[in-house]
Amino acid sequence: MIKMRRLSLCVIGLGKGVENMDDNKRNYYMQELGMSESEFEKMVEHFPRLLRCSIENNVIPKQKRLEKEFGITKKLFARIMRDCPRIASYSLEDNIMAKQKAMEEKWGVTKEKFGTMLIDFPAFISRSVEDSMIPRQKMLEKAFGITNESFAKMIMSFPALVSCSMEDNIMPKQKRMEKEFGITKKVFGEIIATCPSLTGYSIDTIVSKQARMQKEFGITKKDFGKMMATFPHLINYSIEDNIMVKQKKLEEELGISKRTFAKILTFLPSLVSFSVENNILSKQKKMEKEFGITKKDFAKIFTFCPQIAGHSVEDNIVPKQQRLEKEFGITKEVFGKMLVSYPAMVGYSVEDNIMSKQRRLEKEFGIAKEDFGKMLIAFPPFTGYSVERTLSHLRIFQDAELPTEAFIVQPQNYMLSPAIAYARIVYLKEKQMENIEKKAFLPHHRFKDRYGISKEELLEKYPMPDIFKYKRTRQIKGR
Repeated sequence: MIKMRRLSLCVIGLGKGVENMDDNKRNYYMQELGMSESEFEKMVEHFPRLLRCSIENNVIPKQKRLEKEFGITKKLFARIMRDCPRIASYSLEDNIMAKQKAMEEKWGVTKEKFGTMLIDFPAFISRSVEDSMIPRQKMLEKAFGITNESFAKMIMSFPALVSCSMEDNIMPKQKRMEKEFGITKKVFGEIIATCPSLTGYSIDTIVSKQARMQKEFGITKKDFGKMMATFPHLINYSIEDNIMVKQKKLEEELGISKRTFAKILTFLPSLVSFSVENNILSKQKKMEKEFGITKKDFAKIFTFCPQIAGHSVEDNIVPKQQRLEKEFGITKEVFGKMLVSYPAMVGYSVEDNIMSKQRRLEKEFGIAKEDFGKMLIAFPPFTGYSVERTLSHLRIFQDAELPTEAFIVQPQNYMLSPAIAYARIVYLKEKQMENIEKKAFLPHHRFKDRYGISKEELLEKYPMPDIFKYKRTRQIKGR
């Protein structure tokens, strides 16, 4: 086979072929750059003109200049040559250096980043900035809203993007993904801006990945589309070598079944990027040591709040407990039980959520820190309710001349919406009932059975006045 290649090179008239190449050239490629005979032959086959390139006057000076300008060592240069031997024929000044300067001016591509792009995808050097890359960015902006800034990040992350055809690759891919997974042009633009390597996958590969995930975990096309929109890098992770291995390990260590794992993965697709050993299981051990949270309890926390995988025990969870203990006397043991009861609490900011809530309640209704701490311990989900909703409840009680202490003793009462609480209180007052502060918070079915009026009838007959209405806000998360 090697002889036939050499003969073919001679026949097409490129010098005297590899057999007659001087020892300096052979030694450079095979000894200096560490290429094997087969690698060298393949390189020459792909780019026969390589035989005409002078080692002393072209290749060696090019490698040295590339190392000086972009940090490309001999070893990396060999890798570039194997992937793109044509680079040996490009002018260093008029092509390579000029291209880097143009790309830095247009997209902020530094010399260091340009060197990384050359190593990752040497063939991009054959693309013109003016005639290929700039028009590509404009087409992507028109089709998917990809800005110049986003395009810069995309090509630095995935330089092969410059070789992906809009007509034959990117546009058909988006249309098929919209058909299969409901991914609109806007969402597709956001996906490739975050994970430009998606453009390098065939649509069949993407579709088959979803089919396999449906087979293994019951993840539907709709769910897969949402997962891709949330964590586009999902496409880069192997089902066999990553996702299934993770599930088996989590089942073995924490008893998390395939079905539960599927729910977690659908909610938090970035789970595929976490190490089971170094993140999840390590976290459980630390939390058991700090707060007495067993594997069984941690599995419960992880199932209901997968985001805990992204929280540092040392930098987030422990400081949170220490602040709560300082402010409200919540010990490590109690904090552990609260987390098991309401895992989402781990995501709420102590200062911007819990402390600000306590200050507001103390200012308006005199609820002291001690009582507020009791409320947190008795009903940890209280941290998830907005202060405006809480104040709405208390104002309704105050207006009805009912003791607000009922909320300190039974903070679970906050589960009932203020509108229903108001309607029930007015209804019970009309009936001249006693102990309204207790009766108003019966479960819906028990209230209906006892008093013969449904939730819908109450809301229609006793609409809550605007004075008690509150603006819905999202709870602030963080430390």
